[in-house]
Amino acid sequence: LNQTQPQTSLGLFNADASSSAVRVALQHAKRFIAIVDRHRLSWSRLWCCWEMFCASQLQIESFVWLSHVLDPAEAQEDLNELETAKAHASDAVEEQMLLDFISESVGSEAMDNIVRQFIGDRLRFYRQALSSEDAAA
Repeated sequence: LNQTQPQTSLGLFNADASSSAVRVALQHAKRFIAIVDRHRLSWSRLWCCWEMFCASQLQIESFVWLSHVLDPAEAQEDLNELETAKAHASDAVEEQMLLDFISESVGSEAMDNIVRQFIGDRLRFYRQALSSEDAAA
């Protein structure tokens, strides 16, 4: 995916976002990994939110990978503040088109709740895996 010119590789808005290249690619994916950096930019990037939403709707086996300096509890706190309506894309026109599609289809609040639940479940699994490692050490 070309992050600086996503429209060249996404082909998002031919009719609606449900047939976007992102969603089509995810339909063929066996696994989805949400990589969360120490600044938790995934929560503020509209395309990342859309990818997480699509992965949840397609029920793809998914994992969260946190930056080594990120506390899982902090990630969960920030995830609770996720607001798709305030997320951004690098292209303003594409951002507005995707926000409009989300608003008209699932709704921003519903999408936020779905993404929070989806990623939150994976964060809980991640925390449990870490505590199991600590107990074994």
